[in-house]
Amino acid sequence: MPILTISGLRGIVPSDLQTNDFLKAGSAFGHFIQGGTCVVGRDTRKSGQMAANAVIAGLLSKGCRVLDIGITSTPAVFREVKTRNIEGGISVTSSHNPPEWNGAKFIVKPGRGVFEDELLEIKENMGSDDFKNGALFTDETSYPSDIVSFIGGNMCKGVKVAVDLGGGAGCVFLPPALQRLGADVVSLNAVPGIFSRTIDPTADPLDELSSTVKANKCDIGFGYDCDVDRLVIMDSRGEKLPADYTLIFGLRYIAEKEGLAKACISVDTSLSVVKYLNSIKAKIYRAKVGEANVLKCMLDNKCTSGGEGSSGGFIYSPINMCRDGLLISSIVLRLVAKYGSLEKVLEGVETFKQERIKLHCSRDMTPKVMSILQKRLPDAQKIDGIGISGEESWVLIRPSNTEDVIRLSVEAKTSQKAKDIAAEYAGIIESAIKVA
Repeated sequence: MPILTISGLRGIVPSDLQTNDFLKAGSAFGHFIQGGTCVVGRDTRKSGQMAANAVIAGLLSKGCRVLDIGITSTPAVFREVKTRNIEGGISVTSSHNPPEWNGAKFIVKPGRGVFEDELLEIKENMGSDDFKNGALFTDETSYPSDIVSFIGGNMCKGVKVAVDLGGGAGCVFLPPALQRLGADVVSLNAVPGIFSRTIDPTADPLDELSSTVKANKCDIGFGYDCDVDRLVIMDSRGEKLPADYTLIFGLRYIAEKEGLAKACISVDTSLSVVKYLNSIKAKIYRAKVGEANVLKCMLDNKCTSGGEGSSGGFIYSPINMCRDGLLISSIVLRLVAKYGSLEKVLEGVETFKQERIKLHCSRDMTPKVMSILQKRLPDAQKIDGIGISGEESWVLIRPSNTEDVIRLSVEAKTSQKAKDIAAEYAGIIESAIKVA
């Protein structure tokens, strides 16, 4: 069954999604943007050309002027909508999902993802049968050059980096962009569409990248997903860094470059990030989990910077209103070049340990279970699910939107403390499930 959320349309091809589904998605979005100009890009999946052609056909049937920029990243599509000041964009991708998946991510003016109310309107247009003739053009994106210009050409000289492109869209543009920054780049899994590891770099051990970092004495390593919005960072020892550190790098760079008075972060972001923001006296706004929710919080509170720590999703809205793998990679390289090593960049950052558990609960029971928990934990914050915060720990209880589970996330100063707190709250949740 296809999944349609503010993260986009996703499913397995062809069991969940077929050509006609992509056609309908393009048609519905074309109706939503009232036949305006729409840029379309895609990642490197085998179904990508078919899916992109169908999306384009749907857009054309609503009178849209379509700009096909071919294989590129999702952030590139966001950037094109922003810089061209056009009505919309569609990235044909399933991001970090397995190769047999595909989908479509909707982007609207001024270069952001759709919100819930807009998604509902798009869904309502799925059956629209009015027809107009559009026009199709092929074009190129300026996205890599824009990132290089933002950081500065040759500003990362002396830094050696290994990049695991995972067969994704980054194969097309990422190594040359990092080289233009002055970095010495070692590439692996660099053939577009050949997926020799798990597409999601957070779910793969990235052993080949680790070995490459160590064998080539690299200062740092980067692992990307298929549409280059997700990033995993490795240190010079070939060990993965916590995802939240990615957000710290982005916030620190902006703070040093232009100052940072406020930022928006999701409720499941590490205390490492919170402590850093407190240290520079930046005001913190909290958002529900999810990139679109963080962006809405940023827009509502006029924050240029923010993100989701747990997914390493740094957002800097003057460049892009989405997480951006090339942008944050470039930022990290610049910081390493400036301070001499990744370890020096991270000096003073407090470390915390996290524990994440899934507890089975059917989705039709979830509202009742959450209601019971809210009564048992009356002092908890209700920004997103149920949250309990302290100086050195936090707990977050959230129902899943896609699985029959309740997610329990815990962070504390030590692994044992996190496990102990998780066990305590898992017991509370299980008790509520039994009562429900």
